[in-house]
Amino acid sequence: MRLQTLVFAIISFLFTSGTVHSGGSAWPGMPYHHVKVYLYNLDGKLFGRHSPIKEGIPDPTLFGEGVTLNTESQNALNKWLRQDLSLLNEGMAGCYIPHHAIIFYDDQNKPIAWMSACFMCTGIRFYFPVPKMKKVVYNSKTEQMANRQIADLRKIVEGAGIPVFDTAEEYGKYMQKNKKVSNERVCLDTAFIRNYYPEKLTMDVLMKSISADSIDAKFSTTHHAKVTAGGDAYSFYECRYKTSRFWFSGRKGGPAYLDHAVILNEEVRLLQQIAVGIQEKQIYSMITCEGHPYPSSLVLHNGAGKAIRFSLYNGEISGIELLSDY
Repeated sequence: MRLQTLVFAIISFLFTSGTVHSGGSAWPGMPYHHVKVYLYNLDGKLFGRHSPIKEGIPDPTLFGEGVTLNTESQNALNKWLRQDLSLLNEGMAGCYIPHHAIIFYDDQNKPIAWMSACFMCTGIRFYFPVPKMKKVVYNSKTEQMANRQIADLRKIVEGAGIPVFDTAEEYGKYMQKNKKVSNERVCLDTAFIRNYYPEKLTMDVLMKSISADSIDAKFSTTHHAKVTAGGDAYSFYECRYKTSRFWFSGRKGGPAYLDHAVILNEEVRLLQQIAVGIQEKQIYSMITCEGHPYPSSLVLHNGAGKAIRFSLYNGEISGIELLSDY
């Protein structure tokens, strides 16, 4: 009996300790240290690339330092995550434009799990880890449940002091009103984009740009198709090379062109001589624009949707992102 009491006491401590918390059977299903809630994507321009952490790097649209949930709010979130969230994860509307991110951290302040919420569209998304969801059932009872769940999550978010608005315009106004100096330098440079952004890049061109041996063993592709209401069929591809990712799309049966790329390996030479690992001063020698003197990232765009984002660390290019709808 004493042994049972001791075991129970130890388990209770692990689940209530202020230093290490666990979601138990709920998502994320692993020990974590603390949880923070952020506003992000306030201008609504992530266009489907909504993960607040991309390849281990926080999305530049994360607004401010976020708010760490206290023990009461964290326990409420754990309880909320133990529900059947399948309909909310599927979404209650055709849109999904999230403005709130919830990120779980370990004791080294490293993100280990992240999700987003769109209170306008009544939906959530789990990005990492991706949980298994029950088959979605649509009826009045499950819709009422999903509406109650999103309302409960809103209470947790607002209780932490993070605002929730009802329209995209309100988020945009909040961003302008509370705009702070960003550590991202944004420059209009049509000549740079014209000279270095690859035109109509296909998967074949991508593979030819990777200077590595036995590329077939390191390059993988996943594919899925979608048919619109009008009957048009499209193909979508995600290509992986080591830690780099590339997304392509096009009409079924036709060529698929690059939509988005995250390049983290120096062997990928899509931008001619510009690649991960080169000195950032080489980029600065090719452009002229004003901005933050020591940025963590540099965005060059042409004002018509195309942009290149360079992540900078210790004087070098640590990552390159190609955007087709910036």
